[in-house]
Formats: sequence, structure tokens, C-alpha cells
Amino acid sequence: MKFKYLYKVVYNDGSTYEQNEEDISIIDPTKSCYSDLKLDEIKTFTLYNDENWFSLDLATLTFYFKKHIIFKPTHTNPNYIKLKHFRRNTITIQSDGKIINTEYHLGYTGEDDGKLIGETIIIT
Repeated sequence: MKFKYLYKVVYNDGSTYEQNEEDISIIDPTKSCYSDLKLDEIKTFTLYNDENWFSLDLATLTFYFKKHIIFKPTHTNPNYIKLKHFRRNTITIQSDGKIINTEYHLGYTGEDDGKLIGETIIIT
């Protein structure tokens, strides 16, 4: 399956991980690349292709499109921040065939002064 976007992760220590086009784990070839990620150590998560990239900086909770900030929340005391990323496929069946659309969801969840927080952008 060819994906419209692949992802690249930068960890807190500066090391990186990139999803391969086959989406096959380098640790366990029966799983996807996502299973390789050290989720508690991610600093930035970027979805990219040849033309565009969308990034989430989990340290500042800032979303970027290319180098432009598209959203920065104003949480006062965020903690327990976790990456939220998945693909959603929708199939529309028409009389002349079906159409498959994919949405890429990129965001985070966490807490701010005991309240649940989270933001997600949807990329098509």
C-alpha cells in the first residue's frame, strides 16, 4: 500500500525514526512501523510527502505546516502528554466503482491542572 504521507519522529535525545514505505516494523516484521516507536520519548512527529509536511512538537504542543505555526494552545501546566496519530479510511461506493479516502489524524492528549486536554488536526 502506498501512503500519501509517511512519518518521521525525532526523539528527545535527537535520534530519529522514519516509517518505511511498506510500513513494516524493523523490530518485528509482523507489525507496523508504529510499534517500533518509543512513544514516551518523542519530541516531534512529522507527516510528510514530496510537497508538504505537518509537524507536532510535543514539547511545546505546537502544530506546524511547513515552517508556519498553524496552532499553539495556551495550556498553563500541561503534563502526561501522549501522541495521538492514526489513519482513517472511508470507502464511498458509487455505481461506477468505489472511492477510498484517507484522513491522517495528528494530535495529542494529556492533562492541564487536572483537566483532560487534547487537540487534533485532520490532514486529507
